[in-house]
Amino acid sequence: MSHQQENELLEFDWIVSLLFWLFLFVAAAIFGVLALSPKLEVYWSLQAEQKQNAERLDSLQTEITYLQHVVDALEHDPEFQAELARIDLNPNRSVADEEVLDLSLSIGPAVVQRDQPHLHDEDSSSCREGWLVSKNRSFVQDRILRNKLYLVMAGLVVFAFVFLQDNSAET
Repeated sequence: MSHQQENELLEFDWIVSLLFWLFLFVAAAIFGVLALSPKLEVYWSLQAEQKQNAERLDSLQTEITYLQHVVDALEHDPEFQAELARIDLNPNRSVADEEVLDLSLSIGPAVVQRDQPHLHDEDSSSCREGWLVSKNRSFVQDRILRNKLYLVMAGLVVFAFVFLQDNSAET
């Protein structure tokens, strides 16, 4: 080889070196995604469960406060006791004509609605999850995709070490 051809090859050595490191970096990133995605899935599910538990705790604390107000009203408010006794002891009432106890007598404005669930079901939470969570879930659950990515990663490493070697060692 002539001296001019060697200089031309040396000018492109930095491109080969850059491609070598780029291929290794991409392979490392694929490995990182494959190795960390199951742990990230567990973390996100525990975080969602913790949020649901916190919401349920708040709901239960509100209900406890409400029931404490009811207990206090039953113990100390004669109007509330009289209204409750009037409803309970009325023998001429039917189920269809049942009156609702006026809870505003001395309990306060905080009335808990127990019929409505405070926790979100899985379908509504899946609509709100981001693209990153859905992609991560596909990396965790799709075994074929994981195997393909392992093959791509191995191919990148082999290609980098076989074909993207520095030519300065040969001269």
